[in-house]
Amino acid sequence: MENHLSGLTLLVNHYLGHFALALLSLLHIQPNNLEVPIPEHVVMALVVLVLATVLALWLRSRLSVEKPGAAQQLAEFLLRNPLGVGISDILEENSGHEWQRYVPMVGSVAIFVLFCHFSLFQLARDSTSRRLGLFEIVYRRPALGARNPDLCR
Repeated sequence: MENHLSGLTLLVNHYLGHFALALLSLLHIQPNNLEVPIPEHVVMALVVLVLATVLALWLRSRLSVEKPGAAQQLAEFLLRNPLGVGISDILEENSGHEWQRYVPMVGSVAIFVLFCHFSLFQLARDSTSRRLGLFEIVYRRPALGARNPDLCR
């Protein structure tokens, strides 16, 4: 199977690949591909990290108690909502009496995964060859309790 790399991955490897090779050689790690030492999934994770950080900083500058905007209301909906499936709602229900201390970590991971799955980079790729991780776990792994692993074949 031929692996097609995005232009962004090639660009990052062109400018930062030699630094990555030097660091990996210091750690006695041999990359799978010497021409592209920074794999595409690492580049896309860094892009998602930068985009989520920029979005969080933008949202933080627009927080208001008197007049919350749509972005603030969406962020508050991700934390708590009437359906009971917000990050705080789930942690309060399942994590015991000190659930508040886990909200930043679980929220950060949840937002990172959400951005990764619904990023424009994934939508621009061949959508028939990419599946969501949850779909893979539920329907393709019989050891994890899938009733019919042949559903998506």
